[in-house]
Amino acid sequence: MPKWRNIRTKMRLKLSQFRLQRRGMTLGVAAAILAALAIWGSVAAFAAETPAAPPAQAPTQDPATQEPGAPPIVPPGFPVARPAPELPNINITGAWTRATPGNSTNAAVYLTIANTGTASDKIVTAESQIAEHTELHETAMSQGLASMHGMDSGVELAAGKTVSFEPNGRHIMLVGLKAPLKEGESFLVTFDFTTSGRQSFVVDVAGAAALGPPGTQSATAAKLLQSDATPPPSTVKPAGSTPAPN
Repeated sequence: MPKWRNIRTKMRLKLSQFRLQRRGMTLGVAAAILAALAIWGSVAAFAAETPAAPPAQAPTQDPATQEPGAPPIVPPGFPVARPAPELPNINITGAWTRATPGNSTNAAVYLTIANTGTASDKIVTAESQIAEHTELHETAMSQGLASMHGMDSGVELAAGKTVSFEPNGRHIMLVGLKAPLKEGESFLVTFDFTTSGRQSFVVDVAGAAALGPPGTQSATAAKLLQSDATPPPSTVKPAGSTPAPN
């Protein structure tokens, strides 16, 4: 056999051995992959069959072991209920005034104001566009004489209480009216509160002799209340005056 044929035969044998070795390596890799997939499938099936752990329960507290006045035990992460903030709740109703007769430039406003909230509040100031000045006043009776003074410190409104602005008592004084007040008209007044801020309300104008808001007083009232816009009588006696004989 020629020499070149021997060489060719050897090369074919080596090529066949290389192909067999490569095929064996491929089969080994495939077998390893299949084994890994089988193991992963077993782990996933076991995880699916294992029941989930129950959620953590809040620890209970034995009242017998709790010290008097001690706060309850609250675990970390649990929400804590917080009390609602205490706030005032202002409700203004029945605001009214009397029509101004003649050339009168002052008028008194009356109303009822209720604080139905859980915290106190305070009326600081009042204002209205229909007058030059809007003031908080109070009329007091002493020895049968009426005296009127300003409430510069405001009006306190306790929680759950109602305050009345009424003739011969607290009232809003409109000083320097820009136009006469006529029966049947209405206008706005604004209160400035310490906590509740600014609140406006409507004031209805009743008759000049009214005893209350429009539609509430009797047409045949026995007497008329003196308007707070009328200055109280002077308590100063003229010099040299003598008491009248009995």
